[in-house]
Parts: sequence; C-alpha cells; structure tokens
Amino acid sequence: LPDTLISGADFEKKTFFPGIFDDVRLLLKNPPYIENVQIATDIDKNAVRAYVEIKRNNKEPFKINYQIIEHKSQKVVKTGSAIISNDLVAKNIFKLEIPIENYELWSPENPFLYDLKLATNSDAETTRFGMRSFTVDTENKRFLLNNKPYFMLGTNVATYRFFEDENRGNLPWNEAWVRKLFTQFKSLNWNSFRFHVGPAPDFWYDLADEMGLLIQDEYAV
Repeated sequence: LPDTLISGADFEKKTFFPGIFDDVRLLLKNPPYIENVQIATDIDKNAVRAYVEIKRNNKEPFKINYQIIEHKSQKVVKTGSAIISNDLVAKNIFKLEIPIENYELWSPENPFLYDLKLATNSDAETTRFGMRSFTVDTENKRFLLNNKPYFMLGTNVATYRFFEDENRGNLPWNEAWVRKLFTQFKSLNWNSFRFHVGPAPDFWYDLADEMGLLIQDEYAV
C-alpha cells in the first residue's frame, strides 16, 4: 500500500482471507433513485434526520414521500412528503428532517426499532433505525445513552481470528447461529461487546440492533 494509507495487521493471525465475505446485491433502478440513506436521530429536538444520496438524470425538482413505521407492529406513526429542488441538493445528497413525537427510545433493555420508508416516483428504500443518542460526559468520565449514564458490560469478539478455525464452516454467515450467540451474551447480562481488529458481516449489526446490544468497532490495526 502507498504510505498515505494506514495498513493493519494482527500478530495472532496467520493470514487474512481474500474475496467477498458479505452480501452482494444487484439493483436495477430508474432515476431518480435512492443510492444510500444515513439516519441521525436527535432525541433532544424530537427529530429524525435522513441524509439521502440520490442519483438523477437531470436537475429538475422531484417529490419524495416518507413514512415512519414501527418495525415490529408495522404501525404507521408519521407520513409526509417533500419537494427536493436543486438548491437543497449538494453533491447529490440532501437532508430530510422529520419531526416525531411520542416515540420509544432504543436501549439494550428495550431495543425498539422504526422503519423509514422513502419513495420517489420510480424507487423506494426502507432503512431501519432506533431513536437514541450516545455521548461522552468528559467531565465525569462516563458514557451517556439517551442522556443518562450507562455502564457497558461485555467482551471482545475477534471475528477474524475465528475465520481461521478449521471448524468455522459457514457459521459467521448463519443467522440462526449468530442469534444463538447473541442470546448467550444476553443471558450473561451483557449489553455490549467490541469487535476486535476488524468488523463482522453487516447482518451481525442488524441482529445486535434488534436484540439490544451496543457495539464498539475497533479500528482494524
């Protein structure tokens, strides 16, 4: 690698494995289509902010419809639409801010999730999220979940070292196996864990969100 890039290694691993180890999808869409959605909730202002990357074939204004839905019950809690003009789009990304009231906060004890459904006249995308905040109280040296002190109990998960195990098989990509693993974590009264020297496949994060586990991603050095 060039010296402008940081490269990582793990002295307890023999090798890193090449190839694709996460899900791959091929999506055929007509513009304007939604390329990516990142959600940043603001529980202090009772708002859901969605940063939406959109691909267009012209710069004409377009309409986007939205719904916020409770993930489990599929109860609709908010609907609306917005006209996105060119002056609202910077580098094909625009911010959609949706006020929300009487929502449930996400926590490991209550992993309540919502869906944000976005739709243009030719595309639709659903993104799952929780209403939450995670900050650091630097004065008192404490972590705050939803503005309250929160003590994280858990362990390290060295997924890339597990990949070397000759008995590994396809277990890291088996949802039932990962769900069983997380259930065992919860049975030990753990509410968090750290991915050690490298991330896991995406669906591990989705399951942790659903089952109520905080994750620290250690930088892959």
